[in-house]
Amino acid sequence: MDVIAAGGGPAGLMTAALLDAAGVRAEVRERGSEPRQQSRDTAMHPRTLEVFTMIDAGDGHPISDVLLAQGRRVPNTHCAGLPGLLDYRGLDTPFPFTLTLPLWGTEHVPAVYLDARGVRVRHGAEVTTAGQSADEARVQASGAWHTARYLTGTDGAHSIVRKAAGIGFGAHSPSWLARTSNTGRRDAASLAWNGLPRASAARTYMQRTASRSSRP
Repeated sequence: MDVIAAGGGPAGLMTAALLDAAGVRAEVRERGSEPRQQSRDTAMHPRTLEVFTMIDAGDGHPISDVLLAQGRRVPNTHCAGLPGLLDYRGLDTPFPFTLTLPLWGTEHVPAVYLDARGVRVRHGAEVTTAGQSADEARVQASGAWHTARYLTGTDGAHSIVRKAAGIGFGAHSPSWLARTSNTGRRDAASLAWNGLPRASAARTYMQRTASRSSRP
């Protein structure tokens, strides 16, 4: 194995997809026992969409086309609690907007690509320890050790890989909190491309619903 991606969120799945597209053998190890069902993060920025144009969805179209068909384009939006709107329309990019799409959609699209390509995404396989020797990286997951030439730390703010590498995070306690709620039913009638639930099933701040922000 060339690369193990520790963490199967959007960053880990995208990393594995880009590596596969470049001819590098990769696999993903994820703590959760199944794909996420919550909205959570909803905004995808222009540069992310540009990178997704590099990956073929398997039908001659880039993955970015699939995401664009599922999401909602927002040309100006709030960011990080700032009072004014950020206007993306003047950017030199094919995607002068943020794309609003629930997290399960952001994860589902590269996951479908990886499955079709035979790249393994192992759920219920949390990386609990990471280390390295002179010529390989190693991780402990599900009680066993696994090795690869490289290891990527895509396992979130409390990253085991980051801590093992001695890389600081430098974050402080949050000054504000955003809440996102999921409502409604997600059944067979609400499914769209390859089983991807439609964005209408989520009620999020970015979709002008009942989410609220509060400042301590």
